[in-house]
Amino acid sequence: MKKNIFLLFFLFGSIFCTAQQINIKLNEGFESTAFPPAGWKRYNVMGANIWQRLTAPMPVEINQPPIQGSSVARINYEETGGNDWLVTRKIEQISNGDSLTFFLIKQYAQGPFPPDSLMVKISTTDSLMTSFGASVLTINIAALPTGTQVWRKYTVNLSQYAGSNIFIAFQHRNFNGHGCALDSVMVYNQSNIGIRQVSSGIPDKIKLFQNYPNPFNPETKIRFEIRRNNSLVRLAIYGITGIETAVLVNQSLSAGIYEAVFNLNSDRSKVHSSGVYFYRLEVTEIGAYSNYKCISKSMILLK
Repeated sequence: MKKNIFLLFFLFGSIFCTAQQINIKLNEGFESTAFPPAGWKRYNVMGANIWQRLTAPMPVEINQPPIQGSSVARINYEETGGNDWLVTRKIEQISNGDSLTFFLIKQYAQGPFPPDSLMVKISTTDSLMTSFGASVLTINIAALPTGTQVWRKYTVNLSQYAGSNIFIAFQHRNFNGHGCALDSVMVYNQSNIGIRQVSSGIPDKIKLFQNYPNPFNPETKIRFEIRRNNSLVRLAIYGITGIETAVLVNQSLSAGIYEAVFNLNSDRSKVHSSGVYFYRLEVTEIGAYSNYKCISKSMILLK
């Protein structure tokens, strides 16, 4: 019996880790030399400056490496006033739990300079400026702390647009302000069922631990370690036939040690029989050192 379980685990482990399963609907790091990226648009309403692509090394006024790859999208300040738009391609079939995430960095350590804001807007029809409604997020760039600037991560929940195709606009308005840069603009599902961060210490490698208790009924805990910030993490449960039965984690996580809970009672519409199950951790590290890793382990349910 033990030999058969080992063989099944080996076979399923090999199958499970052949491809990345994270459903990412938009992932733009502005790495293509074409700008705007394919399907994107930019509009210049006021001022001479427009959204442009910058490649590393960054200019002194930004002085931080890109989050993802070697390029960013930057809008410079305008002394006489600026109003510039950067609009994504069409993002199809938004689902409940989908979110927009992106990183922003303010130019210049000094300030605050005159009013300078970035507005995030959504259109469910097309990419024309007139199709975008009120802002779903407004960032007061001028009010961000002075001193050495860092990348800041922002998140917008898109659940209200579930079932729709959308376009996302980044509108920059300023009058002789700071300007800013964007990187790692993503849309994906960040649902997290029963997960907590155990420690913010930075591990030296990606790890997946044996669940405990094991065997279990009705609940078990699964601990894992992430070594880099802004890692896309997916932790799923599979039956002996390879059918996915639960997704415990599907989101972006910072470096640290985490613990997820698998409870049979959390979804009473599913029936779990006694036997061997598998759990798989997929980690996609985004940035200058992009990396994908997949680890599988087995566990036993005894009723």
